[in-house]
Amino acid sequence: MNISLAVSESNNRVVQTLTEWVKLKLHDPNDSWSLRTVCAVVTPGLCTDVILGLPFLCMNKIVIDHDQNTCVAKASGYDLLHPPPPPVPLGERLLLQIIHWELPHLVVKQRKLVMRQLKSEGCHHKEGLDRICPKLKLPNVTAAIHECIEVLVDKANLIAQGETL
Repeated sequence: MNISLAVSESNNRVVQTLTEWVKLKLHDPNDSWSLRTVCAVVTPGLCTDVILGLPFLCMNKIVIDHDQNTCVAKASGYDLLHPPPPPVPLGERLLLQIIHWELPHLVVKQRKLVMRQLKSEGCHHKEGLDRICPKLKLPNVTAAIHECIEVLVDKANLIAQGETL
């Protein structure tokens, strides 16, 4: 195959003969999706490893949307420019499911423990303050701390869900 170089060092037209080709099958890094095998012409001196031309895009039914920055295979809906994250292995998935199921129970248990500790220690501090300053009317310290904890838990949940404050 003879090609004319688009850019050359001189203003003269440079024709190069390409004679080598390979079978090429592209796939995603997770090996969960692949394109059809094509015969690709080997071209030395390219600026990148592979250039996918119009025949390749047509054969694999790839639709490019420059405005949306997508390159989607019509048959599967797979976006070559925005691949999904790799799947979590089964063992890790089960562990994550167990953690996800147990986490709310652990939070409730820890919250009860902290509240018990606050009530027991807070009462001692309140009694001491009442003795020192009998005219001073303090609001329920435990309730105030409890409310602060609730606000912090709500903020932590929002952050965990990816929302910004």
